[in-house]
Amino acid sequence: MRILRNIRFYVVALAIVIQYVQCTAPTGCTYDSSDSVGIYTCDFTAITLPLTYSGFSPAPQRLVINKIDGSLGSGSTFSGFSSFSSASLDKNYIASLDLQCSTSATVSLTIAAGTFTDMSYVQKLTITNCRISNLPADVFLDFGQLDTLIITGGQIDAMDAGAFNNIDIGKLDLIPQAAGLLELSNLVMPSTTLTTGIFTSLVNVSHIKLDNIGLTAVVAADFSSNTGLHTLTVSNNAITTIPTGFFTGLDGIAIVDFSGTSWDCSCTNLWFLTFADTNGIEIQGGANCGSPSSHARIALGTSCMPIWDLIGYIILVIALVISCVALGLICHTRRQLLTAKNKLATKKNTSWNKVQEAMKRRGGAGQKPPAASTQPNKGKGWV
Repeated sequence: MRILRNIRFYVVALAIVIQYVQCTAPTGCTYDSSDSVGIYTCDFTAITLPLTYSGFSPAPQRLVINKIDGSLGSGSTFSGFSSFSSASLDKNYIASLDLQCSTSATVSLTIAAGTFTDMSYVQKLTITNCRISNLPADVFLDFGQLDTLIITGGQIDAMDAGAFNNIDIGKLDLIPQAAGLLELSNLVMPSTTLTTGIFTSLVNVSHIKLDNIGLTAVVAADFSSNTGLHTLTVSNNAITTIPTGFFTGLDGIAIVDFSGTSWDCSCTNLWFLTFADTNGIEIQGGANCGSPSSHARIALGTSCMPIWDLIGYIILVIALVISCVALGLICHTRRQLLTAKNKLATKKNTSWNKVQEAMKRRGGAGQKPPAASTQPNKGKGWV
């Protein structure tokens, strides 16, 4: 047994040594092997672009570039990554590229069509805390298809209407927790409305999430081309109404999240509540109405009412409940009093009968009965 344990120890130790020896990374990059598919983290201030695929071993299925403060250029960021075969991907992990900008960045992040050349194996792209100078047309073209695209935190100074052209965002097969997600969140956008046609090409996207990006209005055409949409999140923005026809073309929509929205509560503006109820669409976040400010309202189901009317109805219901309780107590008390009265009358009659029986036993059979005034008045009782 000792020999077997020793052999096992040496095999494990040898495997660790081999892994350590075989793991290589370009200057400025480190490898975290705590998972079976490790994560490469590359410090933008310490690496030399382009990053060369042959400099990574094992293959960089999960790659993070942090402390970005500058330009990723066009065609000069990644080299040779087309050699990454999708057949070699570990299906337990999504192939990801995570770009993280320096929180103290003094210049904008510049990306362009061609920045992501050779990165078609990537399934999830995340851009975090970056001030992006521009999202030009076809900027994500080289990915071909993504399961998830997230831009969160930071700012986008300009956005071309074709920024998402020629990129297919949708749920991918054989990956863990496929999402089909496009997310823009916690961003300062170039406008308080969406660029016309910005999502037109995304016919397979399953979930569009627009959270806290300063929107003040949406139009019916913003999502009409997203026919594969299942979930739409437009939360924590400054919109107060949505136009009639907002759901046109969204035949597969099942969930709409309006969390953090303060609606203009003219009841005609809440048409979407009835529409959602009729078409089996789940509205999340409620419909809290904040205008007019002097007469805030609350939506209930498919209708709305002023908050003072709601308070009046609540008081009326409370009064009705109290009245019912009081009536019940009165009826109960009266029943108890009648029962006590009947018991007392029965007791008096029984006592009088006992007196008569005692008189008979003492020889009072020839005596006249007591005057009527001494007998119990059965009709009126003794009380």
